[in-house]
Amino acid sequence: MLVFDNCPTCFEDFTPEPERAPYSISCGHVFCLLCLESQDPKLCALCRDPFVTREARRIYPSLNLDDAHDAARVEEAVIKAIDDCQPERFENAAKLMQKWLDKGSAAHASFQSTVVRLHTYMKTMNRLSKAYGDMVQYEAVVRSLDDQKKLFDEERTTLQEDVVKERSKLEVVEKECQDLHKELKRRNSEVARWKTTCRDLERDVVELKEELSYVDQVARLSKESAHNHETDALRWRKRYEQAIVELAEIRPPLKRAPSIGALSFTTGYAF
Repeated sequence: MLVFDNCPTCFEDFTPEPERAPYSISCGHVFCLLCLESQDPKLCALCRDPFVTREARRIYPSLNLDDAHDAARVEEAVIKAIDDCQPERFENAAKLMQKWLDKGSAAHASFQSTVVRLHTYMKTMNRLSKAYGDMVQYEAVVRSLDDQKKLFDEERTTLQEDVVKERSKLEVVEKECQDLHKELKRRNSEVARWKTTCRDLERDVVELKEELSYVDQVARLSKESAHNHETDALRWRKRYEQAIVELAEIRPPLKRAPSIGALSFTTGYAF
């Protein structure tokens, strides 16, 4: 059996406590963990060989060589699990420690609590792994939302540009409407003026119609008067011819009878 009394550096007795437990470094010398951690520089106090505190292996003096070897394997598995932070390594270390404790040769309560803590740590790691998976999914969702936001921003920018263009077109249309409204007012003014002119022309036409009617009446009266004068002239001509005939019967014929044209001065009409 391996028996160790005290630490060669601080001369304190080795105890089951982690700080005062014996640890073997790469050169083979054994010290307590407290002295190894406080050693600066990291050189062996006996042979001055360099060492790394994390590589030190705990020694169990009350165990036989097989148990010590199994304990070293368990400790190495735990250290690798801590270094890699992988749930599979923690599970392997917990199985090795439980198998080692099930032998019954070194059933320390501290080791049992360590196994319990390892299982608790594995559960925590599983939850962390699940949370990490959820976080990865959340990041994927966030990236997808970011992409959608970029597309939305691009669409919003395009819509804003379209709105600006439509507003420009609307301003042009409004200006055209204002011009058309002014033109409509001008046309309405012209229409009102033309209506006034048309009313004046209609009034003039009515007056002209009245004057034309009056002229027609005067012309008709003149025509009737001319017809009456012509009738009178014909009647007087017949009477003259009759008088000539009667005169010729009463007296001998004259050398030359006056022509009818010579009598036109009496009637005012030429025959």
